Amino acid sequence: MKDVWFSSDYHLGHTNIIKFCKRPFKDAEEMNEAIIANHNALVKPGDEVYHHGDMFFKIKYDEISYLMSRFNGLFHVIKGNHDKLSTLQQLQKDGLIETYQDVLGKEVNGTYIWMSHYPHRSWNRAFHGAIHTYGHVHSLNNKCTWRQAIDVGVDGWDYKPAHYDEMVDAIIKGTKELELAQAISSSRVKP
Repeated sequence: MKDVWFSSDYHLGHTNIIKFCKRPFKDAEEMNEAIIANHNALVKPGDEVYHHGDMFFKIKYDEISYLMSRFNGLFHVIKGNHDKLSTLQQLQKDGLIETYQDVLGKEVNGTYIWMSHYPHRSWNRAFHGAIHTYGHVHSLNNKCTWRQAIDVGVDGWDYKPAHYDEMVDAIIKGTKELELAQAISSSRVKP
């Protein structure tokens, strides 16, 4: 059976992301190798991977294609702000990714998931149990930020992709924490 994985913001080749996000790597090459190793330790070749963009940053296509050829899984890429359309088109033509799109709404394991590189305040079927997954913000914690929405970027997931079940569990836990915080806040006596 195929597993389903979610991730975002690998920023392979991006030296400055190490400083910006306080990533624990000495240079881009060490970061690239760690992210590939972490990914492949979890993802099997036939698994589905929904990558929410910014996989690479300012590296040439020959290096991009070499790095992509080393990843396990069937990649569906949601375009990020650092992704070039021509690069995504060539990756698909070369068979290194399955699909690419700006946003994706899809039923996954019985749950409708609205996927975007960017966080949304509302999304398709938001009030009918749909989950929203996103990247871009480089959250250093993977908690649910508001009702059933979660950052799947590697900075909040120990530089690994998030398994569907793990991601849903984090959303359930985060939603309960948000509901509890709202209940406590609304029960306080106002002056």
